[in-house]
Amino acid sequence: IEEMRTEAKEVKAEIDKIGASFHAKVTKSAKPLVKIDGGIEKLQKQITRITKANEKKRRDHDSEILKIKTKHASISRELPEMEQRLQQTMLAMQKLQAELQR
Repeated sequence: IEEMRTEAKEVKAEIDKIGASFHAKVTKSAKPLVKIDGGIEKLQKQITRITKANEKKRRDHDSEILKIKTKHASISRELPEMEQRLQQTMLAMQKLQAELQR
């Protein structure tokens, strides 16, 4: 029985040694993974920040385009009336010039 106990202690010591070695290898292997995870997290934060900035720029850009289109539509509506007034003014000037030449 004593021999079996000694043998069991030796087997347990060998198992503990293998477990410690395995634990050391796993810990050593995990360090780069932790570093990689940190890098990925940092990149994800940068992507999120850039995406938000791009969305804001897009909204601002869309807003500017809408303002320009609105202004263009307004000018397009006013243009025929302005052209008509210009023609009337030119006709009135021609009449005045004709009267002045008499």
